[in-house]
Amino acid sequence: MTIKGIFRAVFGTFLIFLLLLAILAVGLSFSQQQLQGSQIRKDEALRLLQEMQDSRDYLTQFSRVYVFRGNERFYQLYQSLLDIIEGRKARPVYLDESYWDTLADSGMNKVRMRPAVSFETLAKEAGFTAEESDLISKILETGRAMTQIEQEVLNTFRESRAETQENQTKQSFALASELTGNDYLALQLGFKQHFARLFALINERAEAEMMATEASNWYYLYGILGIILFLCLNVLVAYRVIVARVIVPIAYLKQQTNSLEKDFDRLVQV
Repeated sequence: MTIKGIFRAVFGTFLIFLLLLAILAVGLSFSQQQLQGSQIRKDEALRLLQEMQDSRDYLTQFSRVYVFRGNERFYQLYQSLLDIIEGRKARPVYLDESYWDTLADSGMNKVRMRPAVSFETLAKEAGFTAEESDLISKILETGRAMTQIEQEVLNTFRESRAETQENQTKQSFALASELTGNDYLALQLGFKQHFARLFALINERAEAEMMATEASNWYYLYGILGIILFLCLNVLVAYRVIVARVIVPIAYLKQQTNSLEKDFDRLVQV
């Protein structure tokens, strides 16, 4: 092989390995972004589901407290939250305890709002799997059944208020029993069971996705380390080849040239 061919082979091999190294580095970066995206999607899904669960609990609390106390404030809170859940009213960015605390302390002026959208629409856009979507449908259906009972109790309470405090108390207990009766509690239990199963499914899916992504990350890392080792070996082999095929012959030619020069000088002197 000529010297030119040797250098072509050496630098061509280097170029191929560097291209492979760049491809693996890009793949590792993309895989890492997928891992981060999977974690973000999991957090967003869990936050949405937590809002759904907490909102349902708040509806139960508001309806019960209103029937027991007759305070119109709790009826207004109930209707406001129901409108937010069903997409008839602008919703806060974070529909959690901080929303109710801010609402109680400062009013609506300091609450960050976003356009009205129902929980059902948000769930459809969240990218849940078919099994998870089926559970969400059951959750929404159970929530609507609980809301129907609450609405009937609240409407009855508002339409037939007793004249005396004693009769009012009896009426409140009678209506409140419908919000603590077996039918309502059975719906509430089913609601919580569906949520528990849904949380478990999301955690299992997220863990599986993260494990798969982490496994691919290790493959990329092993590939990068392998290429680095091949590059090191290539450097050693290239060095030995260059020494044997280039440096040694050049040194030999130089030695022979010097010897010829000396012989020529002696001939000239003679």
